[in-house]
Amino acid sequence: MRQAWDAWQAIQRQRAHLAEVPIAQLTALLRNVNTVSGQPASPADFLLFDRPEADRQFSAEVAAVLLALEQEGRSEPLLRVVWQQVKAAADPAAQVPAIRAWRSDCGDVWLVCPVREGEAVRAGLVAVGTCNPGTVTMRDVDRPLMAYQVTIPDRPLAGWFEAGLLLRAT
Repeated sequence: MRQAWDAWQAIQRQRAHLAEVPIAQLTALLRNVNTVSGQPASPADFLLFDRPEADRQFSAEVAAVLLALEQEGRSEPLLRVVWQQVKAAADPAAQVPAIRAWRSDCGDVWLVCPVREGEAVRAGLVAVGTCNPGTVTMRDVDRPLMAYQVTIPDRPLAGWFEAGLLLRAT
């Protein structure tokens, strides 16, 4: 029962965080426009429901998968954007999971270390490039005939990365 309560609280915090991001961006913009001197403010300065630091870090398995894909020459420039976080999370003892990553046909959406949870899928890392696709067909990078339908949530910005996101799979 306690785990269900904690999961519900985490979902409520994530919803509140996602709802306040556009407001924080506008507040930071307004403050920066009206301030003559000093350091510019970032939207993170105005967030009340910021996600815990542990939720934003990549796991060692995600780093191992991204390093393996880069070594094989199968990585995309989109995944190189988070290379500093990958190097920080890298651990030589980390095991690469059996299902390494799912990739959209256009290469603009990646799910690294996807794990099925009933009707949903939790990704160790969700990387979305320039599009907000909604429902997209994902293919396993190691088994390209395996295809999955996943609903990607709308975000106000293009080019976003999120660790540990739970997505609806159809």
